[in-house]
Amino acid sequence: MGWLLIELDVVEKAAGTHFLSQRQTPAYKLPIRTKPNTRTSASKSRRNGQDDRAAGAIAAVRAVYAELAARPVERNCTRLTECCQFRFTGRTPWLTDAEALLAAKAWRATGRTRLPEKPDGSCPMLEDRTGRCLIYADRPFACRTHFCEAAGGPYDRRDVLDLIRRLETASAEIGGTEPLPIQSALLKQM
Repeated sequence: MGWLLIELDVVEKAAGTHFLSQRQTPAYKLPIRTKPNTRTSASKSRRNGQDDRAAGAIAAVRAVYAELAARPVERNCTRLTECCQFRFTGRTPWLTDAEALLAAKAWRATGRTRLPEKPDGSCPMLEDRTGRCLIYADRPFACRTHFCEAAGGPYDRRDVLDLIRRLETASAEIGGTEPLPIQSALLKQM
C-alpha cells in the first residue's frame, strides 16, 4: 500500500466555459494499492543474491586465510617487498575470483578506485611512497604462501592443497573462472 498525493485544481465556470483556476486546493493523500514492479523487484532480488554470494565468498576467503595463519608452518614476513617485485622475481601471484573480490574490496577501502600502472613491474598494491602493501591484511593467498626466502620460502603445495580447493570452491560459487594474474583479476572485480 502506498500513498498518492493529488493536488486538485478548482474548475470554475465562467460564461459557460470551464477553465482551471489559478487557485490551488489543498493536497489530498489518497491510499492506493500498488502492484509491485516485478522487473525492479526481480533485479533487486538478483542484485541482493549477488551481494549475498559475494559476501559469502569474502567470508570463505577470510576463513581460508585464518586457517592458513593457524597452521604450524614457520613463516616470518618482514615486509621487505622483494617478492612484490614481479619483474625482479619472475613470479606474479594468480588470484581466484573470490580472492580478487576481497582484494578489490580492500583496495577500495583505501579510498582508491583505479589500479596504478607500475612500469617497474612491481605489485599494483604497493604504495609508491612507502613501498608497503596497501591491502596487507587482505593480501592474496599466493602472497601468503609465497616464494620469499626471507620469510621462510614457499609452502609445499601438498600442505595447502585443501585450502586452494576451498578458494576454488568459493570462486565457483560466485561464477568465477580460472585464476588470473593479480592485475587482471583485480581489474575484473573493479
